[in-house]
Amino acid sequence: MSTARRQVLYIEDEPLNAELMQALFEQRPHLDLVIAVDGAQAFALGPTIRPVLLLVDLRLPDCLGSELLPLLRLRFGWRQVPAVAVTAEHGFGGGSGAFVEVWHKPLDLDHVLQRLDEWLPPD
Repeated sequence: MSTARRQVLYIEDEPLNAELMQALFEQRPHLDLVIAVDGAQAFALGPTIRPVLLLVDLRLPDCLGSELLPLLRLRFGWRQVPAVAVTAEHGFGGGSGAFVEVWHKPLDLDHVLQRLDEWLPPD
């Protein structure tokens, strides 16, 4: 059995949203939530992490999450890493297929945990 925790990168500028997600991830000890507050910090963290899932807020202080995602994938070789859009924009349907799913704020916490369990079950 592997003891390595799988990393999930959450790019979110709102502290309360980041704290809520961190609290959810504490219920999943096999996962390690790495939080970036904007696109610049995501780029700075990129060389030091190996995420298995990307959670991307669409409205960041320095860029749009939908524009940031392809840049991160290209720069760090994350093309195969699934990404979820996390947004308060209820009209957003996923864009051009870059996101595997859209989670609307306020988050359905049970749904988030269910999806994490489906995509990233414990070893």
